[in-house]
Amino acid sequence: MPICTIYNSCGEVMRDFDTDAPHMAGPITVGRSSQCTISLKGDVDRKVGRIHFSLQAENHIWTLTNCSSTLLYRNQQGVTHTRINEGDIIRFGHIFLAFGEKAGPSSYELAYVNEEGYQERRVLWPGRNTIGSSSDSTICIKEMGLSRSHAQITVDPQEMLLEDLGSAHGAFLDDTRVKGTVRFKHGAVLRLGRAHCHVLQRGAPLGHHGKSGKDGFLGRGFGKWIVAALLVIGAVLLAKWRGWL
Repeated sequence: MPICTIYNSCGEVMRDFDTDAPHMAGPITVGRSSQCTISLKGDVDRKVGRIHFSLQAENHIWTLTNCSSTLLYRNQQGVTHTRINEGDIIRFGHIFLAFGEKAGPSSYELAYVNEEGYQERRVLWPGRNTIGSSSDSTICIKEMGLSRSHAQITVDPQEMLLEDLGSAHGAFLDDTRVKGTVRFKHGAVLRLGRAHCHVLQRGAPLGHHGKSGKDGFLGRGFGKWIVAALLVIGAVLLAKWRGWL
């Protein structure tokens, strides 16, 4: 029976469970209510319903049923009630359920620096990944001047593809505006609205292009104190050398 794993938008594991475990008998409910079989209470926002969906098996055939008022996606297709198979990815809000041991995020992620100067990373999933300011996008970037449905990255075993979805300000690959669909490799620099994005292997450093929360603090706070201290020390040494002190 399938092993399931729930990931956040950064590709970090939130929950995993064995559908064959004794306490999983009957419909398996997932949501932010403490009454759910798999409760995400305290870990998700209200984009995830109290009981968002249920999983149920009959004669080894699994079905997925949306129990909430918000959209539910199976492999990027909106669904209300459907059969699911091992390897499927279920998205609810910006949380992802990988159905089966072979299902999971790709080995790539999209990294960008937000308007406050902090680095954000979002995992890319096998198949289509829509990017835009709409909460229905696989990767939602509310700020930075993105259109609601701005661009799409498709991750296949052999290649990655970038497509502009008719955005107002265009999608750029290494400073060249994208027309139609173009192939690219990890390490490419994309510009979507005002967001300068890097497609990296997961966990790869972004270098000087951006900073994580901790690095952001060092760069914007502690780093400024170091510069100020060096300037003061330099001024004192100069004054002593000139005999002013």
